[in-house]
Amino acid sequence: MQSNFGVFEAVTIKLTKANINQHNVTYTVTVSNKDSHATVTTSKSDDDFVKLQGHICNALDRGHSCDALCPWFFVDVQGKLPKKPWFRSTSHVRVVEARLNNYQDLLDVVVTFINSPHNRSCCRAKERVPAVLFDFLFRDNELDPSMYKTASPKNGRLSTSSQHRLSEPLDCVAMEKELYEESIRCLEARLKDLQNGTLDEFVERCKAFELAKTYRIDLAALHRKLLLRNIDELLAFDFQQIDDGFNASLEALQSTAPPNVAQQVEPVAESPHATAVVTDSDDPVRHELKQLELEKHLHFSMDHVNTCLPAATAIQAQLQALRDSLDIVNEKLRHATLHYDADEADTVYAGNVILYVGDAVVLTSEIAQEDFYGSIHAIDESAV
Repeated sequence: MQSNFGVFEAVTIKLTKANINQHNVTYTVTVSNKDSHATVTTSKSDDDFVKLQGHICNALDRGHSCDALCPWFFVDVQGKLPKKPWFRSTSHVRVVEARLNNYQDLLDVVVTFINSPHNRSCCRAKERVPAVLFDFLFRDNELDPSMYKTASPKNGRLSTSSQHRLSEPLDCVAMEKELYEESIRCLEARLKDLQNGTLDEFVERCKAFELAKTYRIDLAALHRKLLLRNIDELLAFDFQQIDDGFNASLEALQSTAPPNVAQQVEPVAESPHATAVVTDSDDPVRHELKQLELEKHLHFSMDHVNTCLPAATAIQAQLQALRDSLDIVNEKLRHATLHYDADEADTVYAGNVILYVGDAVVLTSEIAQEDFYGSIHAIDESAV
């Protein structure tokens, strides 16, 4: 089969059309002789082109040492196939058009690599890669001898111009190789500078990152400071409200005596050494008695305030307990289900209990910890 590899110098390979059906897409590949116009047509699928790429990469034997353009050709072949579309099917018109161009580029790169005289020194480029492409195109077809026909130059001038045209792509390939090597050397130098910490762009980026980091840290610290200040102010405001309510209640209790306090007057112990005071009226005694009674009332009120009224922390804890109870009640009400009878408008089913308008009910409040007695007044489609 090796003698048949020269066919690639005499033919052109074109993807002429794509055949789209419900399940897959096939691409028509036409191989034509430039002089005899002999034609061979074959159909290939997306999987066939993927296999072609894999067989070419395997034939190149990645990592081998040679003077040909095998490493650069290996990279080119790997980048020619399109990626799998995420939001469109493989039979979408845009996807098919893009793949026609990608597959044509792949075939052009392979033919140029095979026909390049710079690659004749490597057996992989000279024998293995042409064998893969030959099998891909002509596996199920018999080649007409006219497919190998090449036009001989009519005169020396034509031959010289043909050789000149042939040498142009070869010079481009050699120049491309030099550019690849130069880019690799530049990348190696930049990598070395990066490892040493002397790469200018890296140093500038580090400086910018340091400035941005300092700015962000300062901004975060300021934000935290403002949040803490707001929290302190809100907490102080809540405590001030609680203290004001407590002080108001305390002043009210201190200013007025409790209405149900039994007025009791303790007997005054007479001192044996006290001297009897002789007066013409009972007014001083009555005045002293009233003063003593007032002191007793005030003493009882202060004891009542100190022992009966809760402290500010107790009031705050009670408020929090009420809020938690309210949340629990709301959660239970949100999951509670009521079933209405479609035939009887004044009937409602609450669990396993049937209720009618006029039935007596007892509602228990988990917030106030009290029971409320009453009866059902009305029932509609949304409420009782």
